[in-house]
Amino acid sequence: MKTEEYDIQVVADTIGLDKDTMLMLLEEFLNVLDEEIILLANAVSDGDADMVTHVAHKMKGAAANMMVEDLRKYSCDLQSADKADTDLVADLLGKIQKSYSAFRALFRS
Repeated sequence: MKTEEYDIQVVADTIGLDKDTMLMLLEEFLNVLDEEIILLANAVSDGDADMVTHVAHKMKGAAANMMVEDLRKYSCDLQSADKADTDLVADLLGKIQKSYSAFRALFRS
């Protein structure tokens, strides 16, 4: 589901969890992604293609589990992108950061 349409109760119902459990998972998701975004940005800055692929893969899976479709898609795109195309990698990093920032703002100020 797109960030602007995200409904935690719908997601909880879809994956068969009660809302309290879903909120606990959401909190962990945000904590982990806060760190992953930094790791990803550093890997891109350092030109570490293996780390970019690794972190993008982890983010893709986490976003898929939480049903955050735009973040999942951009992470998937980055995972499979040609890391030598630095403009593409930078563009996808920006999209991931923007998508995550919008999602995070729904739950944390």
